[in-house]
Parts: sequence; structure tokens; C-alpha cells
Amino acid sequence: MNLVYLIARFSLNEKKYFCHMKYLVLILLLPLYSFAQSLYNPQILYDNPGGIFDEDSLRSIYLDFYNPNYHNYLVNSWYYSPSERIPAVLTLNGNQLDSVAVRYKGNSTFCLPNDVQSVKVPYNIDMNYYIDDQQLLGYNKIKLANAWMDPTFLKQIISSNIYRKYLPTGESNLVKLYTQGNYVGLYVNDESINKQFLKKHFDEKSGPLFKCDNIDRFCDTANAPSAMPPNLYYMGDDTT
Repeated sequence: MNLVYLIARFSLNEKKYFCHMKYLVLILLLPLYSFAQSLYNPQILYDNPGGIFDEDSLRSIYLDFYNPNYHNYLVNSWYYSPSERIPAVLTLNGNQLDSVAVRYKGNSTFCLPNDVQSVKVPYNIDMNYYIDDQQLLGYNKIKLANAWMDPTFLKQIISSNIYRKYLPTGESNLVKLYTQGNYVGLYVNDESINKQFLKKHFDEKSGPLFKCDNIDRFCDTANAPSAMPPNLYYMGDDTT
């Protein structure tokens, strides 16, 4: 058996070995690939009829604040302490949640109605801020958008339905809001993009979340005369 034959035979066996290893690796990785593909499936992820974001239901949310001067307090907080919340009782379908944490949210959608003394401003409602693990139909937080510049009230709902066909997207529907027993108006009920959203779509809560905050506020003319929009300007490699 000459040397050339031995080398050729070794090379052939080596190729067969690596070929077998390649298929073995593919077989081992196939379940992981299938699992990854199943993480995002809008047919199984999104709420069944009757869920909090059911588009065929028009529910009424009642907020009763302990502080009768809640509106002026929350307006002041929006300007000077934006993260501050105050407690209220939330009622939905006859079920009450005590001490939900409420603050006003938004930028132009807050400023424009507030400038004309309208109480129909957007809300951020956290169910478990004061009471651990308290949820509203399975959700820790909801956001009520006033659709101030959308008279159809459909822009957010239609766009999210389109986005969900291609990428993880929050859900939306319409609700009626009452505060202190008085009707405030029709709102767009938006799913909050938070750790619960990450868990829902990716089965983990520690992934990165990015929010592009406004540099300046739309109506804070004293401190932000230019009302600069948000940006993602690269500020260098130093993260300290």
C-alpha cells in the first residue's frame, strides 16, 4: 500500500467524517430553530376575543381618584415631576382594582388639549405600582392615548394590525374613559412596551428596550423654547 493511496484514503475518510458532523450539527440545531420560529406567531400570541385589547368590544374604564383636585395635581406633575403618580380606583366590567397608579403622559398630545383647558389628556396607568402583582385582565400597565390629532381614532389600531403581520407590535383598541363619574371621552387603549411585552414575544424579560425621549417638551416654552424632537445622535463609545 503506497503512500499516495494512504493519503487519498485518509482524505476521503476525513471528508466523510466532516460531512457526518455537519449533518449531526444540523439535526441538533433544528429543534432550536423551530423553537425560535415559534416565538413570534401572531396567530397564537395575540388576545382571543374577550381580552383587554379585543377590537370588537367597547368597554368603559372608570377612574375614581382619592384626590378631588387630581387634574391640577397631575398637570403640575407633568411639568415638574413627570414620573410622579397618584392612586385611584379603577373599575372595568364591574371589577375594581384599588390603588392603581396614574400619571399623565404624552408630549404634544398633552400640551395641545391642556392649552385649551381640555381634560382629555393621555393617561399612563400602572396596576402594580402600589400593589404587587395586581393586573388588569392579565396586564400590568396600559396607556390611554387621546388621539388628539386623529379624528378617526383608527390610525393606531390599523397601523398596529399591519405591523403585527411582520414584527412584534403592541395591541390597541378603543375604550371609553370616565373620571370621578364624568365622561371624559373615547380613548385608544395601547399595550405598554415593557418587560411584560418582552416576555410575551421573546419568552424573556432582560432583553434591551430603547425609548427615544424628547430632548425638550412641546409646550415647556420657559425651558425648551425650540421644542426639539427626539433623536438617536451617536455620542461615542464611552457609556459612563
